[in-house]
Amino acid sequence: MMKRFKFLALAAALAIPLAACDEGSQSTVVIEGSVVGVVSIEGVGQTGVTVTLSSGGSTTTDASGAYSFSGVKAGSYTVSITFQAGDVTFPSTSKGVVIQSAGETVTANFDGQYVRTSAISGVVSAGGAGLAGVQVTLGGTESGSATTDASGGYSFTGLRMGAYTVTISGFDANKYSFNSTSQSATLGSGASAALNFAGSENATGVVNATVTIDGAARSGVTLTLSTGDTE
Repeated sequence: MMKRFKFLALAAALAIPLAACDEGSQSTVVIEGSVVGVVSIEGVGQTGVTVTLSSGGSTTTDASGAYSFSGVKAGSYTVSITFQAGDVTFPSTSKGVVIQSAGETVTANFDGQYVRTSAISGVVSAGGAGLAGVQVTLGGTESGSATTDASGGYSFTGLRMGAYTVTISGFDANKYSFNSTSQSATLGSGASAALNFAGSENATGVVNATVTIDGAARSGVTLTLSTGDTE
């Protein structure tokens, strides 16, 4: 009987650490994934944009506009961007994402558009009359070109806010003169500017005269030409 009791006691003593060992070997599987994306404006990646994950993490976009969050545990999150430029609009600055399986990569891209509500217009004239067919070039924040219409008018619409320079060319410099062939303007969002170019007509012509005395031409005579209206 004593031997049997010792044997049962030994078996029980061995079973306790084995059971504890079995319980300790059980581990919880942690599901983690990644959230990635690109922040762009009209298809061009934007660097330095702050991107925030609702779990508390934040990062900034790289040179190509890309960002990433790794080691994101399973669950639902909101990705938000902070963009400082005042002439850009995004359909949404936050998006919801869900990590459901281990190793899953969820993409949340943000693509914005520039606000184009500004304009520049004007008239190119000489001697008070509009000049048609003059080449007008726009440079600066955005670029473009136009040709004056029959009344000398031109316009550039749908522009972003920013600094611009308008230059005229292609007119007959022998006939017309301008004090300046370029002007500049800085536009705010929704603003417009009128840049007119008023030139003058160059007075050109030839005066032919013959000095005669009693029908005979005389040489060496000094002639003086004066300008002005005569009646």
